[in-house]
Amino acid sequence: MNAFVTVSAEAAALRASYDAEGMSNPIGIFTCPHCHRAADVEYGLLYSDFPSGKPGRTHDDPIDAARCFRCNEVSYWVLDDFDLHNNDGRDWRDFPRTLLWPRGEHLPPSQRARPAEAPVEDQKAPTVGLTFSHLSTLYLAEKADQLKPASLRDMKSACKTLTAALTDPNGQELDLRTHTREDMTKLKAALMEGRKPLTVNKLLTRISTIFTWAVNSGYLEKTYNKGLKISKGAESDRKAFSPEQVKKVMSAMGQLPEDSWKRWAMSLGIITGARIGEVYQLTKDDVRKVGDTVVIDLNETGNKSLKNKHSKRLVPLVDGAYGFDLKTFLGYVKSCPDKLFDRTSHNFTRVLNETLRDILDLESGEGLTFHSLRHSLASLMKHHGVQVSIAQDILGHSSQTITFDLYGGDMRLAMGKLEGALKASFEVAAV
Repeated sequence: MNAFVTVSAEAAALRASYDAEGMSNPIGIFTCPHCHRAADVEYGLLYSDFPSGKPGRTHDDPIDAARCFRCNEVSYWVLDDFDLHNNDGRDWRDFPRTLLWPRGEHLPPSQRARPAEAPVEDQKAPTVGLTFSHLSTLYLAEKADQLKPASLRDMKSACKTLTAALTDPNGQELDLRTHTREDMTKLKAALMEGRKPLTVNKLLTRISTIFTWAVNSGYLEKTYNKGLKISKGAESDRKAFSPEQVKKVMSAMGQLPEDSWKRWAMSLGIITGARIGEVYQLTKDDVRKVGDTVVIDLNETGNKSLKNKHSKRLVPLVDGAYGFDLKTFLGYVKSCPDKLFDRTSHNFTRVLNETLRDILDLESGEGLTFHSLRHSLASLMKHHGVQVSIAQDILGHSSQTITFDLYGGDMRLAMGKLEGALKASFEVAAV
């Protein structure tokens, strides 16, 4: 076992305990990229806690996390020249590592952590490449606590696809530090094989997001992915119900009993454009008044979750919209113990989509589902000339116009704008 200079009593005690038990020693000394001092460090994997018991960060990929005993900050590294079956007797701590994060002007791109026989900043090492798999792992590690679970899954899936497309037949992944415009056009061509233009554009958007982050974070100096998106044929293939179909569905809902959960779940989807998951998690407290306007409050209180930050919103309920009976609905809400729709998520989704198909005599796979009601409302508001920013706020898109009114001004005035737009769209006379 190599001898190390000890600068921390805590690290010394941990090191001694590992050595006494004959365990692989995860503690070494390097120059910390945060505090820039020679420091004891303990290595752990991102999917486990540190050996000392300090909590780690969950991640699927085997990248090392290193905790500095001086400043307690964490940095991320990749092992170099590591062979599990031929390690020349070296211990885990003895292998050189390439710094992945943090990066900055105070450290060169090829900075490595090594045992402290020489200061890290004095060591000379050749510039190392940076692959998309490494870059995306860093991005996901930093953004894991900021992305919604669904968004995180989507990004991980996209990164897996992009990594495969950036890997040649010999298994060699593209070095992003030396990539060219030609490499990016080849990527686009690879993605277009067997995929719809809309899907390709989504993947190109994901890599653009990560590239922008990489440049801002100092991992890449320049990228060549601009202007690659497909324009022809990339329109969304999601369909909307016709006004006649929507009226037929609402008429059928009006014939159901007043205590029918299906009646009110379907009606809310039609008159608010809320996503099926947003409707499913509504509670009694989410139906409330703002001034004289009854609204549904789409929020993340309790165990609820929304697609993104723009999905948090209030949507007015318009009495009379396609025959919607607000008074009867409020009676149903009052009778509920807490959740408006106390069913399993799978059953809720399946029953509503089957009901739509039964009423309209549709076949499964025709592209018309509960989510199509959202597109129907968007089309209806567009047809009636509703201002784009107001329509976006009703549907929970990225406009900020009304959001500022909701949380920074007169909420009643904001609700008046939204209610007026919906009444005009449903052709319900203002009282």
